[in-house]
Amino acid sequence: MIEERLNKLEEQIEASENLPQETRAEMLRLLAALRSEIAERPEETQLAIPDGDGSALAELNEKVKELESTYPDLAAAVNRLSIVLSNMGM
Repeated sequence: MIEERLNKLEEQIEASENLPQETRAEMLRLLAALRSEIAERPEETQLAIPDGDGSALAELNEKVKELESTYPDLAAAVNRLSIVLSNMGM
């Protein structure tokens, strides 16, 4: 599922006609770094998002903090990519 989303994102980046070449190259580089970080992680690192009441958000926040402290490079790659996408309005 993650790989499918990354592939779709990569297709959108490559197909974007109004994206400056420098930005496109950086986004593809960040995407490659993200793929590399994900590939190095065992299956146990996949987040399980609980169903239920408002405590689900608190649990998700705790899992994100745990992921950030355990895998800082992965968290940094995701953060950089999300900032670039956000700046583009995506």
